[in-house]
Amino acid sequence: MIRLLYLISLLFILQFTANAQIALGGYASSAVFSDDFARLNVCIEQPLNTSLTLRTGMGMTFRSIPLDIEDAEIIRVRAAYWSLPVQLKAQLGSENFQVYGLLGFEFGLGHRIYYRYIYENKAYKDVSTFPGLGLQRIDIGLQPGLGFQYIITKGKRVFVDYQFHLGLRNLYASNTDSLYNEGQGVTVGLMIPFRN
Repeated sequence: MIRLLYLISLLFILQFTANAQIALGGYASSAVFSDDFARLNVCIEQPLNTSLTLRTGMGMTFRSIPLDIEDAEIIRVRAAYWSLPVQLKAQLGSENFQVYGLLGFEFGLGHRIYYRYIYENKAYKDVSTFPGLGLQRIDIGLQPGLGFQYIITKGKRVFVDYQFHLGLRNLYASNTDSLYNEGQGVTVGLMIPFRN
């Protein structure tokens, strides 16, 4: 399913005039752990009219999640997801400066889980798959946000936005427990023309 969504995004890029957005940002996790999660994303924007834009893309997201291992003290757990955001962007402002709001979803496909823990007074690092820890690979979350952008030259603009991720799908494969992704933070990036 997620591969089909990636293919649709790729066809969307090739079919329409678009801008490529390269963004690198850090997000603070609002789960039990206070470690940041990071995101590296290439987004595509397609204007629908003068004030509304469709934003999608592909990327990799690293999230801190609360996870228990029997008889071990967890130090840090980071989950790596291939991510596909699909959002509507509504903007207003002058020719050179605009503020905007974002509303949409992010679809994630779990790649790996990296974790550190202490067992019998020794520190360990390990890597696992999502099913190996009893977690579902597919995650879906609501992703609203606010931001502003400034045009530096024709077709190129810098932007800063704040987004919140609210997971809608229980990550545990069994329904005996519940675990949902949550995160928030600021992304800084550069929009460059993809095709004129």
